[in-house]
Amino acid sequence: MNQVEALKTLEGLLENFLERVVKLKYNQLQTLGGINRLDDIARRMDINVDFTEEIGNWFARHNSWLEENRFREIEENRLQTILEEIRKKMSDREFPSPAENKIRTEIDRWSRTLKESRKIILKKPPETPRIPEPVPPAPVAESIRLDNDIPASIARFDYTLKRLAAIFSEMSISREHLLSVLDDSLKKAETQKNKEALILSALIIYYLKQDRYKVGPYVKRLKETERSFAGGGKDA
Repeated sequence: MNQVEALKTLEGLLENFLERVVKLKYNQLQTLGGINRLDDIARRMDINVDFTEEIGNWFARHNSWLEENRFREIEENRLQTILEEIRKKMSDREFPSPAENKIRTEIDRWSRTLKESRKIILKKPPETPRIPEPVPPAPVAESIRLDNDIPASIARFDYTLKRLAAIFSEMSISREHLLSVLDDSLKKAETQKNKEALILSALIIYYLKQDRYKVGPYVKRLKETERSFAGGGKDA
């Protein structure tokens, strides 16, 4: 593989990685917005107004969320708390309408489904990346190796991409520009000797370089950090 083909391959991997991150980030923000909306409806139920249409529309709009199994544990717990709060406020009504009875049925269905999904997750064994059986060692110049002398593999690289996506998602929550995320990632690599942060920094630098950003200072920091991992050797 020549240099041009290698760059095209790297660019394709980077685009795929960023697409995953954007989708993950979008889903998290969408879920947070939906739960906040239901929380707002629950708080306003103290006012003597007809809330059945609002809650009914919320259930109809977000019905697919139950099938997607998209909630993290903290989101499931908060959602269960809000649903229980709505149920208690509805129970104070002496003569519930058919619409209220329908909402009560939906609350029961959501609560039951969320509990069942949590049981399934708890029963699942911890997932580990699939590492193939060791292969005969190749010449040093032709082999690509990771920590602990484990041969590189597609499965392990895919696992690393997912880890990088999670780190990027966490770092970008309160940031307005990619350069801020890059700075945080480099700091994490520099201070904690975190190799995943180092790889993430390299990917962001390459991405910014394609958009003609001046990344020289960041490249210098990246190289200095990379040398510190090896105790101060030559550039790779």
